[in-house]
Amino acid sequence: MTFPLEIPCEQHRFILGKKGAGLKEIFDKTNIVVRIPNQEENSPTIQVIGETNKIGEAITMIYKMVKISFILFFSL
Repeated sequence: MTFPLEIPCEQHRFILGKKGAGLKEIFDKTNIVVRIPNQEENSPTIQVIGETNKIGEAITMIYKMVKISFILFFSL
């Protein structure tokens, strides 16, 4: 299954993590692939791809990554 998820472009880097560590963490824990569009596309839509029963867990991880990064950014 492929699930499109709208995340603002400026927050994609928080999902990617250093050297792709965020994407790797999601894949290692859920076996879900997250495809983030390149900067030239300027698209907020990321693709969450994998088994239906694991999509929800991966999306939760994505939202936590974005939220934690948002909180850290504004608490400085």
